[in-house]
Amino acid sequence: MNYLRYLISGLIGVILIIIINNMPLVSESWISLLPWCIVGLAIGSVILTKKESVINGLFYGFSLTATFLITGFNGTEDKILSFSLFLIFLSLIGAICGAILTLLGYLLKKKLKKH
Repeated sequence: MNYLRYLISGLIGVILIIIINNMPLVSESWISLLPWCIVGLAIGSVILTKKESVINGLFYGFSLTATFLITGFNGTEDKILSFSLFLIFLSLIGAICGAILTLLGYLLKKKLKKH
């Protein structure tokens, strides 16, 4: 197992959100999805196996979504429990999206190598 790669994929998601949140016009628009997708494809393109690309994508998508939601939380202490459930649910959806993106990046790499 390549636990270090999983950790790096997760850290890439965290760092990407920190960078995007500090970009004035990008942080509050749908345009922020573009770098998320590009980085997901890039992660998948450097992974050696299909299984590893999916696992790395799960870590990337989960950490990216969780960081995005945590940095945008403006609630009070009494809202933390409901926010935590919301955070877990959406982060799991983000993990699935991350896995799809990295798998696509892996498959694109394989397709381009054939030609």
